[in-house]
Amino acid sequence: MDAAVRDIPIAKIDRASRFQIRQHGADDDDPTLASLKRSLASPEGLIHPIVVVALGEPTVSGRTYELITGHRRLRAALAQQWEQITARVYPPCDLTDAGTRLQFLAIAVRENEEREGLRPAERREALWRLKELYELVHPPASSRPAPGHTGQPPAPAFTTWAAEATSIPRRTIQRDLQRALLARKPTKPQPQEQQVAGVVKTPVTHPASPSASAEANGQLQSLIDAGNTFTATCEHLRATWSDQLTTTRCDLDEIRAMLEALQRAAAALLAELPVGESL
Repeated sequence: MDAAVRDIPIAKIDRASRFQIRQHGADDDDPTLASLKRSLASPEGLIHPIVVVALGEPTVSGRTYELITGHRRLRAALAQQWEQITARVYPPCDLTDAGTRLQFLAIAVRENEEREGLRPAERREALWRLKELYELVHPPASSRPAPGHTGQPPAPAFTTWAAEATSIPRRTIQRDLQRALLARKPTKPQPQEQQVAGVVKTPVTHPASPSASAEANGQLQSLIDAGNTFTATCEHLRATWSDQLTTTRCDLDEIRAMLEALQRAAAALLAELPVGESL
C-alpha cells in the first residue's frame, strides 16, 4: 500500500491505537517529550511525519484516522496546541485482517526502533505480538510444503521475516522471543497442605529413580558452579564499575531485566528447597 503525505486535523486522529508499542506513563515520566516539544517549537518544526491509516467509516467519536506510529510526536504537538500535523496517510483498508495488522505493526516496530530504540521489555512484547499475527497469516504447518508441491514457495521463518521487516538483528529477535516465552510460562504451583474435615493431608511424594537422582545432583552441582561464577563476576563488576564504561540506556535496561529474571528464578527455586534437611 502506498501512503500520501499531507496535513490532517489532530482532532480527527484516534490515538487509542491497536498499534501502540511504547508503554507511556505520565508526561513527566518521559524525558524525551520535553526535547520533542522544543523540536516542534523550532523553525524546522516536525521533521518526521507521524503515520496513520484512514478509516473507512468515522468512529463513534468522529475520528477518521487511526494512529500507527507517532504517539509521542502527537502528544508533543498537542502540548504546543497544534490543530494540524503532517502525516503519512495510508488509504482505508480492512483492519480486521491479520495480514493488514501484521504490516502496520511491523511498520510501528521498525519506525520506533529506528527513531529511538525501544526498551527491552517493549521490544519483546512487540515481537511477540508480531509473531502471533505472523502465525495467523502463515500457520506453522503451511511453512512445510507437501511432497511434490510446486505452488507458492513456503513462507520464511518468522525470525527471518521479522529481521527484514523491522531491521532488528535476527539474534536479538530469537533471544527476545525466548525471554517472552519464559515470561508467559505459568509458575509451578507450590505443594500445600490441605485440611479436610479437620484432617491435615500432605501431598504424597514419590522417591526419584537412581538415574533421575544422579541427573538432578549433576544439575545441582552445575547450578552451584554457575552461581559461584556469577557471584564472583558481579563482585568484580561492582569493584571496577566506572562511569567511563560505554553503556547505553538499552544496555542498562537489558542488565536490569536479566537480573530481575534471575531473581525470580532463584526465588522460585528457593521456595522448592526442603527446609532443615539435606537434598
